[in-house]
Amino acid sequence: MPATTEGHLPPSLAAFCPWDGALLMYVGPGIDKEVIIYDLSQKQVVEKIPLPFFAMSLSLSPGTRLLAIGFAECMLRLVDCATGTAQDFAGHNNAVHLCRFTPSARLLFTAACNEILVWEISGR
Repeated sequence: MPATTEGHLPPSLAAFCPWDGALLMYVGPGIDKEVIIYDLSQKQVVEKIPLPFFAMSLSLSPGTRLLAIGFAECMLRLVDCATGTAQDFAGHNNAVHLCRFTPSARLLFTAACNEILVWEISGR
């Protein structure tokens, strides 16, 4: 059984991939903490990205191959899907319940309880 946040299971989240319309990314409660990438044309899982915790929020950048994941542990992870690298960021004092890239992919907004942070995405 996955860890709970305030007595609730982590959410099930899915998003179509903006840089490859055949891909669907999914996170949710399960045995493993991971992002599952499903290819709709092949009808199979094509990749799994391990996570340190269960995800609370998910956003895919429309302009770059970046995936943002928010966690209940007050952390944000950016995954570069082109290279497979990941970088973690702290800054919130509560669970990161929302993360969204702007249409330009230059900014990322994250929200936790009563705070909103704006992250500048550079070098993309």
